[in-house]
Amino acid sequence: METQKELTPKESLDMIREIISESRSRMEENGFIYIFWGVLIALASFGQYYLLSNEMYDVNYYPYFILPVGGVFTYFYYTRRDNRPSNHIGKSISVLWSVLAVNMFALGFSYGMMLEAELIPVLLILLGIGVAVSGRLIQSAFLTGAGVATNLLGLVCFFLPQMQHSLIMGIAALLGVALPGFYLRNQHRKNHV
Repeated sequence: METQKELTPKESLDMIREIISESRSRMEENGFIYIFWGVLIALASFGQYYLLSNEMYDVNYYPYFILPVGGVFTYFYYTRRDNRPSNHIGKSISVLWSVLAVNMFALGFSYGMMLEAELIPVLLILLGIGVAVSGRLIQSAFLTGAGVATNLLGLVCFFLPQMQHSLIMGIAALLGVALPGFYLRNQHRKNHV
């Protein structure tokens, strides 16, 4: 029977660093998905703001129907590419975003009428949690800070007129999701030149 060698504290730390580095590298390669979702959410939010500004109240939520299409695209993006998470951190981030996505879609498309003015602030809070936790897991201060800022914007939204919520959501999506995606992609290019 083969006995397994116990790791020294230094070997354990080296292994943890390697796992974090691998997860960060995969996230940086996939900075595209943050860019994709940041831009998609911003387009939908600015579309809603435009419709509300032009008093098209009956159809103001139509732009958000592009989000399920984005979900289908994301599913195929990850299943067709060889970029599935292979370690605990990557799998944790994948589960985090899957759970958040299901909850945000449920809130937006099923409970939106009940939440009314609180819908976008709640969605921003959830979005901020996802970005902040992902950033913390891969030890990216920029991503963590973007998540915290998005979360705070969600809290501030509770005190703003509902008319401005979709505008804030669009800005938060660009600054709190897409911008970190560009940052991750840039970091990946610097590290792999």
